[in-house]
Amino acid sequence: MVIHDKKEEKAAIIQDDEAVVKVWAEEVAAVKDNLQAIDFKSDKPILAMKNLCKNYQLGTVEVQALRNINLTINEGDYVAIMGPSGSGKSTLLNMIGCLDRPSSGEYFLGGQDVSKLEDDELSLIRGDRIGFVFQSFNLISQLNIIENIEIPMYYQGYSKQQSADRALELAGLVDPKRDTVGGTWQRRGRSLVLTSPAIQNRAVAPIAPAGSYALDAQFVRVSGDDTVCFVLPVGPRSVSLLFSAWHSAVHGLGGIKGRDPRSNPTGVKPGILRNGVTYRAYMTVKVRGERVRITVRVNGDVLIAWEGPLADLSPHGGWVSPRPGQPAFGTSYADAVFRSVRLKMLSGEARVLR
Repeated sequence: MVIHDKKEEKAAIIQDDEAVVKVWAEEVAAVKDNLQAIDFKSDKPILAMKNLCKNYQLGTVEVQALRNINLTINEGDYVAIMGPSGSGKSTLLNMIGCLDRPSSGEYFLGGQDVSKLEDDELSLIRGDRIGFVFQSFNLISQLNIIENIEIPMYYQGYSKQQSADRALELAGLVDPKRDTVGGTWQRRGRSLVLTSPAIQNRAVAPIAPAGSYALDAQFVRVSGDDTVCFVLPVGPRSVSLLFSAWHSAVHGLGGIKGRDPRSNPTGVKPGILRNGVTYRAYMTVKVRGERVRITVRVNGDVLIAWEGPLADLSPHGGWVSPRPGQPAFGTSYADAVFRSVRLKMLSGEARVLR
């Protein structure tokens, strides 16, 4: 099913109605009442399997995926399951993770026999007691990172406020002393994309720098002869950094005293980018009181250095970030790939946008 309205799509996944959460919490509580408490802190093994078997029926043939598995794992153990393709590793992991039930035998998780539990009971145990680390991120692409964290807590019966508070705690605020790392984006036509950073490879919510910062990006224009743009927030204002604007006429900052770089002091003529060549743009925005200094280096050489009052900055030519205060980048009449986009706070802090 394809849903085109993003707001409706989010609403279908995260219900804002507290009554829905309450009903779900009551259902969870009812299942919990039927479950024995799983005690992972007792002297019993964390996990114990006794003569566990799993059979699959393929037509008239019965395939024995697991046969008489006996396995004990104690607290603190680090275990790897190894074997050739088809040996039953995935099937055994499905059993351990309560994603499937054995055909025979016993499986004790924290002292409780979970081998004969119903689906709802197994779902509750998976949500409450078992963590899965997948090879892929398995994130819901329509949601931001905070909402992805909230989803499992919602299904565990947490209130909307509890889920939101815990999600922000887990995601963490951006540390001004650390780099925030973006990824790779491809842009085509007149479009902007927001950076979606991470801390030490841990994704966080979209952010807005409040203070001085550096934006370091590598980009390649792969086709076209027009603009590659970076929107740089500066306090309550913003400025657009334009490369190869007006079909290679000029590089420069747009919006200085309301003028484009063809007629303001930041313009560098001609503004030529070679398609297929990787450029590294290092942009620093330093704010001090009501004044700002913007420096742009390309492949290590200073291209633009401008200093002036904040009041001289204004959005230019429709290059406005989709979310005020957040860095963005895009293209006009060109295709480009942005790689290794990094944002680092030099002073001040970065705010999480909700």
